[in-house]
Amino acid sequence: MADKNTELNDVLEKGIDLKNRRIFFGEPEEDGSFSWQSVEFAIRAIKKMSADRPKTPIELYMSSV
Repeated sequence: MADKNTELNDVLEKGIDLKNRRIFFGEPEEDGSFSWQSVEFAIRAIKKMSADRPKTPIELYMSSV
């Protein structure tokens, strides 16, 4: 079983909450784009969530600041 603090840190650091099927995109880079790393994590998470439970919704949260 994963440590809850480690799990929370992973969510905060990478913006991926697999348990609750949520993906968070934080503030964009200075030029208005998102980092490739955050996009890569999101794509990998969407694929995993879709494979685990294909008919369950995935929530996306995006900051537009």
